[in-house]
Amino acid sequence: MPPAYKEAQSQVREQLWQQWSEKPLQGPIALCMTVYGEGRGDTDNIAGAFMDSAQGIVFMDDRVSVIPELYIRYRKAKKAESKWVIHICKLQPQE
Repeated sequence: MPPAYKEAQSQVREQLWQQWSEKPLQGPIALCMTVYGEGRGDTDNIAGAFMDSAQGIVFMDDRVSVIPELYIRYRKAKKAESKWVIHICKLQPQE
């Protein structure tokens, strides 16, 4: 990964450690993300960046058996108003 990505990932992981006090979730969970940013957003990169950063902190693994539902909404915003809003919902295990 490029150095800029690694630095951003490190910053996200630091924020997650500060904000997440529970043990990592085992799943299944639904992950809903609303991203506010100034540039064009590639949803697969946004999801991947968050999942790479949150793995081992918020959830144990990003396999589909742990996160079978993923929703991403992108909204254009000024740089000063850029943020990621994450909602995690525990799901009933499927039989």
